[in-house]
Amino acid sequence: MTPTQVPLLIIALFVVEAVLLVVVVIWAKRRQQERMQALVDEIGQSGEKLVLGPEGAMYRGGTGSYSRVKGSGVIALTSKRLVFRKLVGGEVEVRLNEVASVSENRWFLAAYHNGRQHLILELTDGTKVGFMVKDHQRWMEGVRETRPEDT
Repeated sequence: MTPTQVPLLIIALFVVEAVLLVVVVIWAKRRQQERMQALVDEIGQSGEKLVLGPEGAMYRGGTGSYSRVKGSGVIALTSKRLVFRKLVGGEVEVRLNEVASVSENRWFLAAYHNGRQHLILELTDGTKVGFMVKDHQRWMEGVRETRPEDT
Protein backbone atom coordinates (compact mmCIF):
# COMPACT_ATOMS: atom_id res chain seq x y z
CA MET A 1 0.00 0.00 0.00
CA THR A 2 1.45 3.34 -1.03
CA PRO A 3 1.50 6.39 1.25
CA THR A 4 -1.23 8.08 -0.82
CA GLN A 5 -3.54 5.08 -0.57
CA VAL A 6 -3.68 5.17 3.26
CA PRO A 7 -5.46 8.55 3.50
CA LEU A 8 -7.82 7.53 0.69
CA LEU A 9 -8.68 4.32 2.55
CA ILE A 10 -9.34 6.27 5.76
CA ILE A 11 -11.57 8.73 3.91
CA ALA A 12 -13.47 5.87 2.24
CA LEU A 13 -14.06 4.23 5.64
CA PHE A 14 -15.37 7.49 7.10
CA VAL A 15 -17.74 7.92 4.15
CA VAL A 16 -19.09 4.36 4.52
CA GLU A 17 -19.54 4.86 8.27
CA ALA A 18 -21.34 8.18 7.73
CA VAL A 19 -23.71 6.63 5.20
CA LEU A 20 -24.50 3.76 7.58
CA LEU A 21 -25.12 6.21 10.41
CA VAL A 22 -27.55 8.22 8.27
CA VAL A 23 -29.42 5.04 7.28
CA VAL A 24 -29.72 3.93 10.92
CA VAL A 25 -30.92 7.37 12.07
CA ILE A 26 -33.54 7.53 9.32
CA TRP A 27 -34.73 4.00 10.19
CA ALA A 28 -34.91 4.81 13.93
CA LYS A 29 -36.92 8.02 13.35
CA ARG A 30 -39.36 6.18 11.08
CA ARG A 31 -39.68 3.29 13.55
CA GLN A 32 -40.28 5.73 16.41
CA GLN A 33 -43.10 7.42 14.47
CA GLU A 34 -44.66 4.04 13.72
CA ARG A 35 -44.46 3.01 17.39
CA MET A 36 -46.01 6.31 18.50
CA GLN A 37 -48.94 5.94 16.12
CA ALA A 38 -49.47 2.31 17.14
CA LEU A 39 -49.46 3.35 20.80
CA VAL A 40 -51.98 6.14 20.19
CA ASP A 41 -54.23 3.68 18.31
CA GLU A 42 -53.97 1.04 21.05
CA ILE A 43 -54.72 3.52 23.83
CA GLY A 44 -57.67 4.91 21.86
CA GLN A 45 -59.13 1.44 21.43
CA SER A 46 -58.61 0.56 25.11
CA GLY A 47 -60.82 3.42 26.28
CA GLU A 48 -58.07 4.79 28.53
CA LYS A 49 -57.34 8.50 28.68
CA LEU A 50 -53.94 9.58 27.33
CA VAL A 51 -52.28 11.75 30.01
CA LEU A 52 -48.73 12.25 28.63
CA GLY A 53 -46.97 11.29 25.44
CA PRO A 54 -46.36 9.39 23.44
CA GLU A 55 -42.82 10.64 23.01
CA GLY A 56 -39.34 9.31 22.54
CA ALA A 57 -37.66 7.97 25.67
CA MET A 58 -35.20 5.37 26.94
CA TYR A 59 -35.92 2.36 29.10
CA ARG A 60 -33.11 2.03 31.65
CA GLY A 61 -33.97 -1.39 33.03
CA GLY A 62 -35.79 -2.78 36.00
CA THR A 63 -35.62 -5.25 38.84
CA GLY A 64 -37.77 -8.23 39.67
CA SER A 65 -39.74 -9.47 36.67
CA TYR A 66 -38.85 -6.41 34.58
CA SER A 67 -36.18 -6.77 31.92
CA ARG A 68 -32.73 -5.37 32.62
CA VAL A 69 -32.20 -4.90 28.87
CA LYS A 70 -32.13 -1.17 28.13
CA GLY A 71 -33.41 0.38 24.93
CA SER A 72 -34.75 3.38 23.08
CA GLY A 73 -38.42 3.63 22.27
CA VAL A 74 -41.61 5.51 22.97
CA ILE A 75 -43.39 6.12 26.25
CA ALA A 76 -46.95 7.09 27.13
CA LEU A 77 -48.86 7.61 30.36
CA THR A 78 -52.54 6.73 30.44
CA SER A 79 -55.13 6.94 33.17
CA LYS A 80 -54.24 3.36 34.21
CA ARG A 81 -50.67 2.58 33.16
CA LEU A 82 -47.31 3.72 31.92
CA VAL A 83 -46.46 2.00 28.63
CA PHE A 84 -43.05 1.82 26.95
CA ARG A 85 -42.41 0.22 23.55
CA LYS A 86 -38.82 -0.39 22.51
CA LEU A 87 -37.84 0.39 18.93
CA VAL A 88 -36.33 -3.09 18.80
CA GLY A 89 -37.60 -5.64 21.27
CA GLY A 90 -40.37 -5.87 23.74
CA GLU A 91 -42.53 -3.61 25.80
CA VAL A 92 -42.69 -2.52 29.40
CA GLU A 93 -45.99 -1.84 31.10
CA VAL A 94 -46.43 -0.57 34.66
CA ARG A 95 -49.92 -0.44 36.16
CA LEU A 96 -50.32 2.82 38.08
CA ASN A 97 -52.16 1.09 40.93
CA GLU A 98 -48.88 -0.80 41.59
CA VAL A 99 -46.73 2.35 41.86
CA ALA A 100 -45.74 3.10 45.46
CA SER A 101 -43.45 6.06 44.73
CA VAL A 102 -41.82 8.09 41.97
CA SER A 103 -38.31 9.50 42.26
CA GLU A 104 -35.36 10.72 40.26
CA ASN A 105 -31.67 9.99 40.40
CA ARG A 106 -28.63 10.35 38.17
CA TRP A 107 -27.77 6.72 38.95
CA PHE A 108 -30.02 3.71 38.38
CA LEU A 109 -29.04 0.03 38.53
CA ALA A 110 -25.38 1.06 38.85
CA ALA A 111 -25.59 3.04 35.59
CA TYR A 112 -24.99 6.73 34.95
CA HIS A 113 -26.01 8.34 31.64
CA ASN A 114 -24.38 11.70 30.85
CA GLY A 115 -25.57 13.21 34.13
CA ARG A 116 -29.22 12.99 33.10
CA GLN A 117 -31.87 12.16 35.65
CA HIS A 118 -33.60 8.78 35.66
CA LEU A 119 -37.35 8.65 36.28
CA ILE A 120 -37.67 5.78 38.76
CA LEU A 121 -40.92 4.04 39.63
CA GLU A 122 -40.88 1.94 42.79
CA LEU A 123 -43.69 -0.57 42.92
CA THR A 124 -45.55 -1.87 45.95
CA ASP A 125 -43.55 -5.13 45.86
CA GLY A 126 -40.21 -3.24 45.94
CA THR A 127 -39.52 -3.67 42.22
CA LYS A 128 -37.97 -0.64 40.51
CA VAL A 129 -38.30 0.43 36.88
CA GLY A 130 -36.30 3.27 35.29
CA PHE A 131 -36.81 5.51 32.28
CA MET A 132 -35.22 8.60 30.78
CA VAL A 133 -37.56 11.20 29.37
CA LYS A 134 -36.95 14.73 28.13
CA ASP A 135 -38.85 16.43 30.96
CA HIS A 136 -38.62 14.06 33.92
CA GLN A 137 -40.26 16.58 36.30
CA ARG A 138 -43.38 16.68 34.14
CA TRP A 139 -43.47 12.87 34.01
CA MET A 140 -42.95 12.56 37.77
CA GLU A 141 -45.85 14.94 38.38
CA GLY A 142 -47.97 13.16 35.77
CA VAL A 143 -47.48 9.75 37.40
CA ARG A 144 -48.07 11.16 40.90
CA GLU A 145 -51.25 12.95 39.88
CA THR A 146 -52.64 10.06 37.83
CA ARG A 147 -52.00 7.07 40.07
CA PRO A 148 -54.79 6.04 42.44
CA GLU A 149 -54.74 7.73 45.85
CA ASP A 150 -54.76 4.47 47.80
CA THR A 151 -51.22 3.49 46.69
